Amino acid sequence: MAAVARDGAQVVVLDDGFQHWRLARDLDLVCIDALDPFGNGRMLPAGPLREPLSALARASAFLLTRTDLADAETLGTLRARLKAVAGDRPVAESVHRPVAVVAVGGPPRELPPEWLKGRTVYAFCGIGNPRGFERTLAALGATVAQCRRFPDHHVYTAEDLRRVVAHAREFMAEALLTTEKDAAKLGGAELAVPLYALRVELEVVRGGEALESALSGVLAKAEPPAAEPVGGGAEGGGRAV
Repeated sequence: MAAVARDGAQVVVLDDGFQHWRLARDLDLVCIDALDPFGNGRMLPAGPLREPLSALARASAFLLTRTDLADAETLGTLRARLKAVAGDRPVAESVHRPVAVVAVGGPPRELPPEWLKGRTVYAFCGIGNPRGFERTLAALGATVAQCRRFPDHHVYTAEDLRRVVAHAREFMAEALLTTEKDAAKLGGAELAVPLYALRVELEVVRGGEALESALSGVLAKAEPPAAEPVGGGAEGGGRAV
């Protein structure tokens, strides 16, 4: 609301807010990992779901991610399941496209993804679906000596990094490789083994027109917020997407 009142924001995008029921919103875009869409199909604490799958009927549109790492049959089954729950809501497909290998904790250095081909690396990450990261490295031709999986949102300690370096040396790895999400938590650490992060960008490869239409329809209805002086009241016309 402060962004609306002070900065004139016309759109508010909230990450991971599907279960924020108290918040008024104009559109719910639900992202679904094609490699692991619904886990074991059970809700917390028995599984990863926060609501039953029937709750997807509230979604305005869906964006399937990592679709290049899933086979056609899996994608077809997933699309059919979404249609059964949410009807003809737009479903777009996307991929995580590797764009660079970036040096971490040293002189700035950016290499093309092809640099990984044939190199022995020791990978580690603390993300929700490490399989996607591992498969991307394999697709790039890297020889992954081992991939150490930490819990999602892991906060790295000096001991964690010491063990990672020790294991990398055991496997005679040329470099350590992690995600940019993890690299942001390493505080520019300089390690005995070169450390790199794989930079990826999200690219919509199918259904982009339908998704854009859904977004444009919402934005077309949005009215610019009333101008208020800096430091004015918190009441504003912003809506969450």
